[in-house]
Amino acid sequence: MPGDGYDLMDGTSMATPGASGLMALLVERYRQLNQGEEPLSALLRAVAANTADDRGRPGPDYEYGYGVLNGERAAEALEKGWYRVGALSQGDADAEFVIDVPAGAKQLRVMLAWTDTVGKPEYAYGEPALLNDLDLTVSGVEPWVLDRDAPESTSVRGRDTVNNMEQVTIDSPSGRYTVKVRAGRVVSRSQQYVVVWYIDRGGFSLASPVGGEQLAPGESLTARWYNASGPVTVELSYDGGQGYVELARGVSAPQAEVRIPADAPATSRALLRVSDGRTYREVASPLTIAAVPEWLSLSAAPCSASGWELSWNPVAGATGYEVLRADVATGTYLALGTIADTSWAIAEEHVGSNGRNVFAVRSITNDVVSRRSADLLARATTPLRLSGSALPFVENFNPYPSAQTQVVKGGELDMLYIEMPLELDPAETAMHYVKAKATSEYDSSKTI
Repeated sequence: MPGDGYDLMDGTSMATPGASGLMALLVERYRQLNQGEEPLSALLRAVAANTADDRGRPGPDYEYGYGVLNGERAAEALEKGWYRVGALSQGDADAEFVIDVPAGAKQLRVMLAWTDTVGKPEYAYGEPALLNDLDLTVSGVEPWVLDRDAPESTSVRGRDTVNNMEQVTIDSPSGRYTVKVRAGRVVSRSQQYVVVWYIDRGGFSLASPVGGEQLAPGESLTARWYNASGPVTVELSYDGGQGYVELARGVSAPQAEVRIPADAPATSRALLRVSDGRTYREVASPLTIAAVPEWLSLSAAPCSASGWELSWNPVAGATGYEVLRADVATGTYLALGTIADTSWAIAEEHVGSNGRNVFAVRSITNDVVSRRSADLLARATTPLRLSGSALPFVENFNPYPSAQTQVVKGGELDMLYIEMPLELDPAETAMHYVKAKATSEYDSSKTI
């Protein structure tokens, strides 16, 4: 947030970065599995849509699309190699392959996706925009299609001539299924495509938390699960499962927003479990609960690396604190040391002169270490040591705040940092000065 702060938001504005972040993680996982190779965009779209949790009316609909993204299942499909890539030209025989589904599975999902050939035809109203139209069937079962003239109706099976993503789902599958891709209409030389599938084995299971998370008393936590056979109860143990406190009961949705009790003790042996009345499922590894230090502040002299002091509010019951400095370039943290007090004198060698100084603190309570506090970005400038080869030195005030320059202004001026318009240089930041008081007279002899 502006000023390097934090805030909690929701809605489509936050769904967008959430979905983008998930897709970035899937790209990273695909590269790891394929020696750095880049995934096809059609593969990413199909994996994300085909593994989404269905919401609203059964099957795809105009309100929820294919559902809510499920990163765990999307990654599972990539890791198990549940996809095929091929290409078809007009007149080619149908491409086909077989999927073996184990007995007892809840559902088989198969999706065909492709990136259509670019074209600029003049479309008549209602005419499909696709240039190349491929068709999917799974053992003769056609994909789900929607009626644009009845957007609130449930999807039905049929041939899809509108979309470049088609999905077939089969409930309670078992045995061998033949997937066929047909070139319904291909006007370009050939059309590359991707087929993705997912086998939902069913069974009550806990999706999140996954275990190992670091939590704090009083904060909220979203517990998610799959395939509950009845209303779900959510419970939390502080002592490795010897005793439990109830956090929620009678939840019919596949998730619940619960809150860690404000009086929860510091522990590294916490367990969360869910029950659908027939079966218990709990996290795979213990959770940590410990209060996190808040309200970090920094006292620092301008243009100096000495005399820097970090302070924070005390954590009730804490026996010590660990002070951390971020290595921004590598995304890691260096432990500077531990202290029983709530302030830390930062040594000069831990103040970077050519980078951003970022600090954080963790509490320690009876050997239980909390997660990091919100980071503090130092806004004080540091001495800049230049060699002859580094001259002339040019400051473009980007990033803000500048690590090398501090502006001292008089009382009659306010100063703002503003980003440069795109038509100018987006890599630079401008300083904008305005009169602090509309009634005051500007005195050019005063320092700005």
